[in-house]
Amino acid sequence: KFDELNLSDKFFVAAMPETDSQYRDFEAQIDKARVAVEYADSDFDKPSAIDVVRQSETVRYRMFFDGRLMRGESGLFTLEDYLRKFLLGYRLPDSDPLYISGKGKMQFTPGVWMPFIEFECKTMNVQTIEHDFDGIIGGDFTSLQNTPEGFTGEMNSQEFV
Repeated sequence: KFDELNLSDKFFVAAMPETDSQYRDFEAQIDKARVAVEYADSDFDKPSAIDVVRQSETVRYRMFFDGRLMRGESGLFTLEDYLRKFLLGYRLPDSDPLYISGKGKMQFTPGVWMPFIEFECKTMNVQTIEHDFDGIIGGDFTSLQNTPEGFTGEMNSQEFV
């Protein structure tokens, strides 16, 4: 979206660097306001079905901002505003729309705080593999016969198949 709107000369967006090479590429963009995007965590609801397991998952993504300017047309506040507009309501595959769930600052090292914004969405995990379970305890049902002593009524000697 930044390329499409000719904003790439002011802003740089990338996945959270995982290797030294990716980190160097991220740091090379020091003249721009930057944001690193990472998967933060997930919360899972407990399934309630007794057949196929369906489990709701709330997925959280965190965007860390870094740059030399906070304000102005190329500052971090402007970058955050663009990200909110671009991502709010965006649908990832197999999920509900993204929504903002948090904002703050996180300390990475003593004295170094990075502002962040979090987005969440819900998705559903559904069992796709059938598992073979042991048979029903007592075997298959074959008949219903009323035989207990002391039981009276017209169905005492009837059998249902």
